[in-house]
Amino acid sequence: MLKPGSRACFSIWGREENCLNFSICKQTLANLGGEPTGDFNRYWALSADQPALKQMFVEAGFSDVRMWFQAGNWFFKDGADYWDGMKHLVP
Repeated sequence: MLKPGSRACFSIWGREENCLNFSICKQTLANLGGEPTGDFNRYWALSADQPALKQMFVEAGFSDVRMWFQAGNWFFKDGADYWDGMKHLVP
């Protein structure tokens, strides 16, 4: 339970066009004649409208809400390790 004056941090996916990991996965699936399973666009839904997202936090009682895009790096030991992490996207 957060108390007044507490701090919280949340992380969501940012802009799809800047996430090479998913771009590579989608392109590879397309090259192999497949496509991602499930609602692939759900990863980007929250960041699509930043003013609305910020308003959600304000309405939930947060103040001094700060938002920014932050680069992230994923490391894989090899191709098998990469696909093991992406297998939930493949039919």
